[in-house]
Amino acid sequence: MVTKDRTASDSSFGSSFEEVWSKGKRDMVFGFNFDPLATEFTGFSVCHPLYDDSVMLNMVRHAIYLSRSTESATATFLLLPNWKGLNANAYIQTLRKYPEHCTILGTIPRASVTYRRQDFWIGNKASTPAPEWDLEIIVIGKKEAQNMLFDQNPRWWAVLSDAIPEAIFQPCPHPPTQNAAKVIEIPRAFLKKLNDSAFTKNTRSITTAPDFTALTNKNLRLEVPDWRLWTYTDGICLTYKSQQCVGAGVFLPVKKTAIYINSGGVGISNTINRAELTGIAFALS
Repeated sequence: MVTKDRTASDSSFGSSFEEVWSKGKRDMVFGFNFDPLATEFTGFSVCHPLYDDSVMLNMVRHAIYLSRSTESATATFLLLPNWKGLNANAYIQTLRKYPEHCTILGTIPRASVTYRRQDFWIGNKASTPAPEWDLEIIVIGKKEAQNMLFDQNPRWWAVLSDAIPEAIFQPCPHPPTQNAAKVIEIPRAFLKKLNDSAFTKNTRSITTAPDFTALTNKNLRLEVPDWRLWTYTDGICLTYKSQQCVGAGVFLPVKKTAIYINSGGVGISNTINRAELTGIAFALS
């Protein structure tokens, strides 16, 4: 039932989600949608946002307000870190204000959290730091979505528990009653959000490049008609734990292949120029 990923990353390329959102606008070339907060949340989604107080709070508020304002059954499953304690997290305080829409399903202890190894870097196996916080599994949704879950799969709770055996789950919630829900005052800005499929009316797979050749406007034309035969490169330079890190990527549309490259710099040689050039050098090799 969960068909949308609201906060995808480059490692989500090729996943089974029907619609995917990214914080990077250039990811739209891979079929991603851009900026999840620009549209409504409808349907069933998963969201694992950046670990930043303001980002997580905005995601939670967005999911709460729009689950109330949309007519369709809507539920958003979130993975959020409990990094400051349940009483200090801004998003937790917001969840507690709307218990009829928000439920903490369970907790994944940090000792049981493992990150997928990024083993696709050529010449280097990237290591990831050990998790420092427990992860809360949270669902935000309206009554109709909860009813749909129990109607279509009464054992959805057991299925979820089996899928995440590392998690410590709360008792299974009961189907919602017909009691009147608390009236939430929804900010005007949220009432003007476009439907989340407004920018991509046709559901598309992120494993398939958009078909730019089928243009409906005869006044438009492709600057490079055979763009799929080209090879595209990009480099990146960022600072992680006071250390500059560089890397590059190569994308071959005709083969639908993305290649990640270790630029191999050390110290002051870790520059954006090195990253860009190693991507180009690999593409020419």
